[in-house]
Amino acid sequence: MKILGITRQNCFSPNHIGNDAAIFNLTVAELRKKGCIVDIVSEEEFCKQEYDHKVIFNMVRSSEAIDRLIEMEKRGALVINSGNGIINCTREKMTRLLIENNVPHPRSVIVDTDDEIFEGLDKDIFRLCWIKRGDFHAIHREDVSFVSSSREGASILREYKLRGINRAVINEHLAGDLVKFYGVLGEDFFFHF
Repeated sequence: MKILGITRQNCFSPNHIGNDAAIFNLTVAELRKKGCIVDIVSEEEFCKQEYDHKVIFNMVRSSEAIDRLIEMEKRGALVINSGNGIINCTREKMTRLLIENNVPHPRSVIVDTDDEIFEGLDKDIFRLCWIKRGDFHAIHREDVSFVSSSREGASILREYKLRGINRAVINEHLAGDLVKFYGVLGEDFFFHF
């Protein structure tokens, strides 16, 4: 089986360039052990050339690359991570989907960055919180910020506004360990395609 693997631009891996590259490279190694031919291209290359692969796995984040993935899905390619799935994981959209579908999630509000939002928030819920850019995934360390005072929160929102970020998600802080994981459907998934 011939598969196209598309790497992520470094600008979309703030503080995790090595981690993201390791995930990608380990995936390539496992696919090759299974006998797959994996052609690797960068996100930038993917946007400039045409590809006819029927199976694509990727870590893209740019709007242009996401649009191309959606195009290829419409033409019948199996795309992992789906372009629409990537869009659904942007902070505001993901938060709305989780809340609307009653998925357990920290209490959250979605705000315009020019709102004086901290004055009206329940001080109990948002005494300690996280402010995250709403329009996209994190690009800079400051795109996900822990806040411990309303003054600090207002400052973060002003900084977002100056950077052209118009929407933010505010999540209550939940004390405890953060566990991230990547799901895999099954060992034989590709061989049933």
